[in-house]
Amino acid sequence: MQQELINRIIDGAQEYMRQHELTQAELCQQADIPPAYLSNMLNGRTTIGNTAIHEQYWIKLSNSVGVTISDDTAEWKLVMTPQFKRIIATLETSRTRQTAKVIIGDPGTGKTLTIEKYRAANPKYTYVLTMHDLISVVDIINMLIDKTGCPATGSKAMRLANLIIKFRELHLKGYQPMIIIDEAENLKPHTMKLLKGLFDGINKYCSIVLVGTNQLITKMTAAKKKDKDAAPQFYRRFMPGAVTLPEPKHGLQRFMQEIYITDTGLQKLLLELCENYGELNAWLEPVIVEAAAKGVKVDEEFFRTYHNLPVANRRRA
Repeated sequence: MQQELINRIIDGAQEYMRQHELTQAELCQQADIPPAYLSNMLNGRTTIGNTAIHEQYWIKLSNSVGVTISDDTAEWKLVMTPQFKRIIATLETSRTRQTAKVIIGDPGTGKTLTIEKYRAANPKYTYVLTMHDLISVVDIINMLIDKTGCPATGSKAMRLANLIIKFRELHLKGYQPMIIIDEAENLKPHTMKLLKGLFDGINKYCSIVLVGTNQLITKMTAAKKKDKDAAPQFYRRFMPGAVTLPEPKHGLQRFMQEIYITDTGLQKLLLELCENYGELNAWLEPVIVEAAAKGVKVDEEFFRTYHNLPVANRRRA
């Protein structure tokens, strides 16, 4: 990576920390960069001892603080889709009221990207956890402890109590802490029970937002019917006011126009190939990058050539 670009990332990171009143430790957490690496990077060093700092860390830092590191023409443009606006509005409402919300959207509606953009704009005391099938109660507690800096000793109950105290203290100091659980459809009954207990302790002191697919509603409803592990109480605390995002299919053509895809043949082809923004991104972003590198227009012919798709049938004159 060129030194000029490294300097731009460093300047951007330092300005980002000043603007959002972030400590270096907090930026480490947000960017997922080891403290020793970030310390050296912010001081303009490109090595740790005799070892060069890998480019991936500079990319992580640039993404976290919003510094562009490539040609603008080759980037996937952020579009304020109806889904994006609805997610941001719901997160803001939850933060302002310091309460719980659920956001439900199909895969590919831009949920994770929107969460990343929101956290980048509100890094102070915004904690994002991403769920998967193997995450346990202990894992959730430890992730929050790691992100908040709470004591990591004692029983599960003691560590949970320390987290509740931490969030209450932040609120009383005038902050608006927020926990966002992404891919929440992967929550298990025992982790739902933990979140219910956490919510009871921090309601009106810290907001909690669950973001997932419709599978989350299915799981919560099924657990409620079984009446086990505090599932009915969890359902009652989180489900009122749940927000369902509009399906993206009907907005794809407008989205393409927003990112300057004007070739009607390509628009039609993409509508046949894609059901959501995620699929559109997977098909189209590498083509945009390649077209920018070659200095050519993104049209149906170039798209088909890049993906080795059959040439469209043309009417004979």
